[in-house]
Amino acid sequence: MTRKEKVLKTALQMVAAGGFQGAPISELAAKSKVAVGTIYHHFANKDEMVGAMYLMCKENLVGALTTALDGKATTSKRFEKMWEAFQGYSLTNGIEVSFLDQYNASPLITADQQKAAEKMDLALVKFFADGIKSKDFAKGEANTHLEFFYTNAFAAARKVGKGKKKNGPKEAEALRDLTWSALKK
Repeated sequence: MTRKEKVLKTALQMVAAGGFQGAPISELAAKSKVAVGTIYHHFANKDEMVGAMYLMCKENLVGALTTALDGKATTSKRFEKMWEAFQGYSLTNGIEVSFLDQYNASPLITADQQKAAEKMDLALVKFFADGIKSKDFAKGEANTHLEFFYTNAFAAARKVGKGKKKNGPKEAEALRDLTWSALKK
């Protein structure tokens, strides 16, 4: 792990524990075991660092989802694998998924960050575009289908993440099935 990645991971944990205000640069440097100057070498300011955290988390999540799409399975099976990958990723990387969920809806996201995130999503958009073309998914824009997927996958992750051991996974599966039903032809 590079120093930059170590700083971002530590900052992510600090933000999750105490919000943006709970992550002063001096404390981040101490917890990351790097000099304050190292942080400012990589990031001009805290906003730039938070944007980098967003893109790191987005890249990690999209990587897990894209990997799940590999193969020659049917569209419905690939959708199911993508959903399972999202939920599995949220269980092992809950802090990242929670951060993404919050940051996606915040006014802090810049146009450049949004563009970079959209570029990361291209393989997922292609999956939905191919599904629309093959008539496995209802007519519409592939980007809208992906946004619908994300909205529901994040909602399911919140359900499971709240510690509802008994109902959380069942609710997540029900939401997966509802999402599939709404997207399919």
